[in-house]
Amino acid sequence: NQSDQWQTVSLKVDAAYKNNYWLNPADGSVAKAANVSLDNNSFTYLLPPYGSVIFYAAKKELAAATLDAAASAPNNANEILRIEKWNIKAGSAEKKNSNLFEWRTDDAFKYQSSQGIYIANFDLNKASHKNYFVNLGTVYFTAEVKVNGQVAGNKIWSPYILNITSFLKTGKNSIEIKVTPTQRNEFIYQANGGNKKYAQFKNKESTLMPAGLIGPVVIVTD
Repeated sequence: NQSDQWQTVSLKVDAAYKNNYWLNPADGSVAKAANVSLDNNSFTYLLPPYGSVIFYAAKKELAAATLDAAASAPNNANEILRIEKWNIKAGSAEKKNSNLFEWRTDDAFKYQSSQGIYIANFDLNKASHKNYFVNLGTVYFTAEVKVNGQVAGNKIWSPYILNITSFLKTGKNSIEIKVTPTQRNEFIYQANGGNKKYAQFKNKESTLMPAGLIGPVVIVTD
């Protein structure tokens, strides 16, 4: 999928291939493909933005131990809460109880290349039979997520969605997101300040790159 939108791919497979699977190159999972039309051996898959999947058609069945549970489609999940207020720090820049924003819009953050640290708390009534995901929305550019002090995962491309079910608890929860931005904006700052090591970036103010966690950050269930 070369677009920034979710896309459904459809495949029709020769009837000789009775065993069909989806191989997810992002997490290494292998899931049984569900036939959506028994009369013509057809299959569909919902691809995330810029995502990839491998379809494996076989005459022989894969061993059960090879398979993972079919993944949920969190883009179709139900939003249960949106995290609005954050404590944000990047280098010497800091904001308390702030909405999310793009760093170029704030003078204290616009030239930062330090990792951005976002911390928030939220309350949740956790149901034992549900899966929970955090969708970070738009991120520039990579994100590491901790929930209640435990590393929930890292994302380096869209969609910035992680399964956080095992890290949540009923009651108050904490989330920390570390966002690694571009180095370019600091290079421009150094050049404009007279640092000759960055001379090629002088007067490039109009080419500052987006940075930070833009969101919205939402918790969803399948």
